[in-house]
Amino acid sequence: MPAAAKVSLDLVNVGVELTRAADWVLTHCVQSGIPADDSYRIDLVVAEALGNIASYAYSGDEEEALAELSWRQNPGGVMLVIKDFGWHFDPTQRDSEPQAANLSKVIPGGMGIALMRRYSDAISYHRESGNNQLTLYFAIEAASRVGAQAQEQTGDGRRSDLAKACRCPLFNGLDQSALVSLLEKCPLRRLSADEVLLAAGQINHHLYIVLSGELAVGLRRGGGQSVLTIKAGECLGELSIIDGMPASAGVRAKSDTELLVVSDELFWERVTLMPRLARNMLRVLTERVRRQNELTLEAMEQQLRFEHMGRELSLAADLQSSMLPMDFERFGEELRRSDVYALMEPARDVGGDFYDIFMVDNDSICVAVGDVSGKGMPAALFMVRSMTLLRTQVRKKRNLSKSMAVINQLLCENNPTNMFVTMVVAVINSRRRELRWVNGGHCAPLLLRRKGGPQQLDSPRGILLGVDDSVVFPEGDCRFRPGDSLLLYSDGVTESRNAGGELFGEQRLLETLGKSSGDNAERLIRRVRTSLADYSADAEVADDITLLAFHHQR
Repeated sequence: MPAAAKVSLDLVNVGVELTRAADWVLTHCVQSGIPADDSYRIDLVVAEALGNIASYAYSGDEEEALAELSWRQNPGGVMLVIKDFGWHFDPTQRDSEPQAANLSKVIPGGMGIALMRRYSDAISYHRESGNNQLTLYFAIEAASRVGAQAQEQTGDGRRSDLAKACRCPLFNGLDQSALVSLLEKCPLRRLSADEVLLAAGQINHHLYIVLSGELAVGLRRGGGQSVLTIKAGECLGELSIIDGMPASAGVRAKSDTELLVVSDELFWERVTLMPRLARNMLRVLTERVRRQNELTLEAMEQQLRFEHMGRELSLAADLQSSMLPMDFERFGEELRRSDVYALMEPARDVGGDFYDIFMVDNDSICVAVGDVSGKGMPAALFMVRSMTLLRTQVRKKRNLSKSMAVINQLLCENNPTNMFVTMVVAVINSRRRELRWVNGGHCAPLLLRRKGGPQQLDSPRGILLGVDDSVVFPEGDCRFRPGDSLLLYSDGVTESRNAGGELFGEQRLLETLGKSSGDNAERLIRRVRTSLADYSADAEVADDITLLAFHHQR
């Protein structure tokens, strides 16, 4: 008895090490007690496979044409896996050459997939991580129980497997004794979880009956993929052995899975002659088509929902951007001693923040920043409603407290979704050098005096708008002199986080503003935004960032 062979073999150059590979294969065959005829066909198929790899997967110029062989044996047969690191080469896709009449007349080389197909019981190929992997399976009826890799299967276990296969819907009502005598010739194949059975586009010549475990069939629909599960007792591969076309989907094991492998030759020459099989096959195919149709409809419905959502978000973003004032120069022309600038960066396509700037009269300008609950089109429409009411009510020139109360009452009406908005509104009268403001549950405005540090205008402060129509919003006022600046912002500024999850906070904002004395409105905002960017670095932006500054020029 030869010395124990290795479970795997590494070849440095496939083309010149065929003899070494043949010795390794035959050593395994002898140790496992495999009959001479089976040993010869295994050796023949492996030699043909390696020859093709040397010719097509490698150009011939390489100093090292690497390949790796591994031997796996189970009670029903032998599996040989050949892995190479060359160019993409799928031998199962190559044209077939005329087949030899019998095994004794076969000469290795030049016969391509026809030889491997005829003298192996199952072939599969897939490419993964830049490597080719060819799997060859050989059913061995008299496989020896010698060797560490040979796992004994009892007669009771074999009968149990065949009984499971006979319960497949495809074989419903067939003569069980005749069926068992046919299936006894079929090998078993075991797959580990996530192991590939078939790759999309691969030619398949076998019907697989799932004895245990589950298979996942990846069905591509549009831009996505749905998964059809093949469970124990079901079969796979009947479509491809009917039409001979490449597999339209990839198949992997969802868990450790055991299959009975029925070759297309056995199926067509023996199994299809059994009464009732045609009717059963139609039922199986019909059920498979129904399940695939259900998955297709689900995928189409999901795609339509995504497309509808995308259109809604696009419309909401357009609506939002069209409402925000962008031409700041005209405010400078109409109000000679004013300087105003704003910036809004939504965290997603459509943000909940907004700002507004408009003239109340020839001497007064209104600035506001708000934050609407929710996202998407409903939030965008609520924002439009809030901004429209703001402009309408403030231009009536009554006190801000009354204007805010009316806005709140109107937002509470016809609000079945209970949306709400926080908002801070300020009116600057340059002629009287006066600042008036009202706060509806928003971040406190910041006042930057020409002389002295920034300060928060904490009071008065009401609650958010759109919830309670009886709320009162107190008004605040103060002097606003040349050289002073006002900053309104959303909570996305102070709640920005760094990589460690720490908030930017109000104190850092005040420290940043303390270094900006004398800045005009745009420089003031750019300074704050730069400070935020430096602090957050690569951390994900979680909320909208909105800043609005008004600088009273001398």
